[in-house]
Amino acid sequence: MKIALIGDYQADVAAHWAIPRALSLAGAELSVAVEPEWIHSTEAGERDWHGFDGTCAGYQHAALEFARNALGYTDADSLEDRPDTQMPLIAPLVCRLAGTADAINILAASRAAEIYRCERVVEEYNCGFGVNAELLEIFSGSNLRFSGFDDHGDPRILEIPQHRYFIATAFQPERSAYRRQAHPLIRAYLAAAL
Repeated sequence: MKIALIGDYQADVAAHWAIPRALSLAGAELSVAVEPEWIHSTEAGERDWHGFDGTCAGYQHAALEFARNALGYTDADSLEDRPDTQMPLIAPLVCRLAGTADAINILAASRAAEIYRCERVVEEYNCGFGVNAELLEIFSGSNLRFSGFDDHGDPRILEIPQHRYFIATAFQPERSAYRRQAHPLIRAYLAAAL
């Protein structure tokens, strides 16, 4: 199985080392060899995607792209990349989540709850920005919904339930590879690609 990893690969970033390993661990549980290929984000629009079984990109980008292209909020942007944005869909977290674990409450009738088979999990992070909770109403009535929140009500999982697999997380499920464990979200992603 060939998986496109869209991002700006950096060998010294621990998560970039972990992602291919996490895919391999989940693939082993599904008896499929996984061949990941990093695609620089600047090449994504020009790339021929034929031959890939799946693509993987980030949580913040998923929210931004949906807001811009599906909902028409072309001004939606990230304060990390564009501090002068008029629509800060991606904003700094109150407290940076660097190398920490935190609880996530998952909505019962969600794809994420179906995959995890529970409604509360603890996951690991390394991020300082996330989806701005003050702008969540722009997604009301759309196909995209937020299905996981921390104990303060901040969004941590988004999904499009009608899609065979469109789930993005603020946390890093690939960190399960550090413990040599396949993560349920990654396993479900590969199963959908199969």
